[in-house]
Amino acid sequence: MRDGSLLMVELPGGRFLMGSPDSDDLARDKEKPRHEVTVSPFRIAITPVTVELYRRIMPESSAAQSEAEARWPAKGVTWFDAIEFCNRLSERAGYRPCYSQRSGQWRCDWRADGYRLPTEAEWEYACRAGTTTRYSFGDDPADLDSHAWYAGNAKDHVQPVATQRANLWGLYDMHGNVWEWCWDEYEAYSPKPARNPRGPKQSTSGRRVLRGGSFDFSPEFLRSARRFFVDPVGWFRRFGFRCVRVPPQQVD
Repeated sequence: MRDGSLLMVELPGGRFLMGSPDSDDLARDKEKPRHEVTVSPFRIAITPVTVELYRRIMPESSAAQSEAEARWPAKGVTWFDAIEFCNRLSERAGYRPCYSQRSGQWRCDWRADGYRLPTEAEWEYACRAGTTTRYSFGDDPADLDSHAWYAGNAKDHVQPVATQRANLWGLYDMHGNVWEWCWDEYEAYSPKPARNPRGPKQSTSGRRVLRGGSFDFSPEFLRSARRFFVDPVGWFRRFGFRCVRVPPQQVD
């Protein structure tokens, strides 16, 4: 479906196992313990935000230098840039923005119908597309070549979006191309089941989570459960994002 300026897929919500099992020899401690998470229905863009759209909404940006880059994922984007983009796109579409600042802290209005970053749980749920394997297509990294842009095939550069295979829910570039910002600050997992987790309730490290791996990372980093986190001002060439939205009747 087209939602404003974005092609999006409507996901039904449901339960899934988040994180990595102890049996996975590639798993890191910060991906454990594997635990049950329930997410509510939401819409998610089928690709990362492209340079073309990013420059339309953020005209002051220098995210692209030529028309040939229009279908690249926007890169070199900070978490703060992504938040600002979501608010501007929401306003342009006539939706209520999700983000505001209070006492120097960014807050999310979870009942707003605007665009926002996915939570870490929403991102992994969307990436897995019902699977429990290392990747949305199975466990074998040798199959990455047809599903992702990564260090083994991207020639140290981002590639146009949606030029590899989509996952079972029709989402492209969930593995590789650019790391994607999530809303959450990083915190260790709890073994307890959770519903719509959104990161720490109180600000802690300030480091925000990214998911998915990128064009210059090895297969280990592209696994569905792999977590990466940096300061929100990080703007490395491998950092991008995609948007989600929850229509009013679905807000939980």
